[in-house]
Amino acid sequence: MSRISEIINILNTLPKGYISKKTINNKVYYYLQYLSNGKLISEYIKHSELETIKNKLTKRKQLEEELESIFTSGKSLKIPSNYAKYLTGQLMSMDKVVASFKDGELKYVDEKLCPLFILRTHNIKHFLASRAIDSSRANSRLLKKALNINEKEDEIVSLYSHGATITDTYWFKAKGSKLKYEDIRFDNNIYSDLALNGELIVYPKIPRLTPELTTPGSYEKCWKKINDEWWLYKKGNQEEIFSELFCSELAFLLNIPTASYEYIDGVIRTRNFAIKYNFEPMTSIAGDDDSYEHVFNLLYSINKKLAKEYILLMWFDVLVNNVDRHNENCGLLRNRKTGDIVCLAPNFDNNLALISRSKILNMDASKDGFINVFIKFLKKNENAYKIYKDIKLPKLNAKTINECFKVIEIKQDEDMIRKYLLNRYSYLIYFQQKQ
Repeated sequence: MSRISEIINILNTLPKGYISKKTINNKVYYYLQYLSNGKLISEYIKHSELETIKNKLTKRKQLEEELESIFTSGKSLKIPSNYAKYLTGQLMSMDKVVASFKDGELKYVDEKLCPLFILRTHNIKHFLASRAIDSSRANSRLLKKALNINEKEDEIVSLYSHGATITDTYWFKAKGSKLKYEDIRFDNNIYSDLALNGELIVYPKIPRLTPELTTPGSYEKCWKKINDEWWLYKKGNQEEIFSELFCSELAFLLNIPTASYEYIDGVIRTRNFAIKYNFEPMTSIAGDDDSYEHVFNLLYSINKKLAKEYILLMWFDVLVNNVDRHNENCGLLRNRKTGDIVCLAPNFDNNLALISRSKILNMDASKDGFINVFIKFLKKNENAYKIYKDIKLPKLNAKTINECFKVIEIKQDEDMIRKYLLNRYSYLIYFQQKQ
């Protein structure tokens, strides 16, 4: 729950109005007076209750002032200029120009620091659209109403937040703009509960800048800033949440780089893992083709270390049956100052693995279509096969799996999941060692 929701909930329990005093026959009487449906209501206050009512009214005033402070903090949301809508301006990384456009046409590019998406496509419209909130999410429509945004085009919606995101330093600076990165950088998010839960309670008259407009994905989610750290919250059913938590813990215990997830208030959350880097989804270099062959060959041509990291990520996906890996939920981390690719992004987004799609798991790994697609790829691709044969795969046993169960409060069929994972692990190890 955000602080705004907390304040609103408390205000709903507190009296409103003011205390008036009347003297009748030398006796003093106190009344709580307030407006209701345009009428002045006056309620008698017992002397024994006077101090309590005063304290509650004082508390209400303090909370209303805090709420007003929240509403007036942060940066105002601005309607994109005509230059912005015609995609004429500069693509920035913090305060450095990395590309410039006129009517959407690329005019200049700094190949070292420019987003890989732009280097591949030269298309600023598609780049901005790829960063926009998913319009199919019910809460995204509520959010746009709260922000008075009527545009349908994803790239324009993205421009209401200057095309900026939490996970990188890129943003669009329209021609004629004097803005600096600090002027558009997100410093809070008062729309988090609206984006996550659809709670349209009360919001400022002047809309505020929010990272929600540039948070893609089909699940309801939001960003919250806690102790100067950004956390991504995401909803899901109990099976999806269990799978995300379990896979995160298992990957950690197997020493596979992973985003760490927590269970809180019925949803999951994870810290922004791109605090020091620019995260670029695999779409940036591979487009929509998320086949093993295509992505692996691209990474192998860039750096064999990346290709090895990708094989390990795919191996883990196959182990936990995460068939939902695509080019938007895996990617690369780049050095913000040099543009160098540092590594593959940590493993994240495993909510559709394990039991999320079926609570009855197939125990015969040899007949599992997902495993066999992976093995077929390895047999076909000589470079991938060599990496897989030489890689030191993590060791999985029942004890490690049991450690995962211990830290997850959502309970599922432990015996079935344990047997399922060990069967798949044995089959993958057998394939690696048999030749």
